[in-house]
Amino acid sequence: MRGPDKAAAERIAVKAAQRDPRRFADLYQCNFERVYAFAAQHTRSREEAEDITAEVFHRALANLARF
Repeated sequence: MRGPDKAAAERIAVKAAQRDPRRFADLYQCNFERVYAFAAQHTRSREEAEDITAEVFHRALANLARF
């Protein structure tokens, strides 16, 4: 899914996760590859990219209500 449809789906997923944090898994699954690929392009090791990706999602979950 690309473009406006993907953006709309992500907004729906964010709103669902705000009501029920257990739904955050949907956001994680939709965005993991993109976040990891970005981190991997900007780091020198797989482990560092994994750590950065984990931190991104940890912070996203912690700040979900403000998103």
